[in-house]
Amino acid sequence: MELTKIKQIFFEVISTIPGIVNINNINGGDKSAPLLDRINVKKENEYLSFYVDIDILLGVNVSSLVQEVSQSLHFKFKSSKYKIKEISLFVSGVIYE
Repeated sequence: MELTKIKQIFFEVISTIPGIVNINNINGGDKSAPLLDRINVKKENEYLSFYVDIDILLGVNVSSLVQEVSQSLHFKFKSSKYKIKEISLFVSGVIYE
C-alpha cells in the first residue's frame, strides 16, 4: 500500500471524528499545504506510526477523541498487512465556537 493511500485512510478516519476542527502542519510550515501533506506517517516494515497536529473544539474530551481515532484506525487496517505502532495527536489549538 502506498504512503498516499495510508494518509488518505487516516484523513478519512480523522475527518469523521466530532470535535476535530483543523489539521495543522506539524512542522509549523505552510498553512496552505494540502491536507495530506500535513499528516506524517512512518512505515517500518509492517508497522505504521502516525503524527498529526490538530485544533479541537472547546469542551471536547481529548482522551475520548484519541481512543476513537485509535479504534477506527485499528479497524481500518485490520484486514491489511499493517499494524498500528503509534498514533501521536498533538493538540495545538482550542477553537471557541
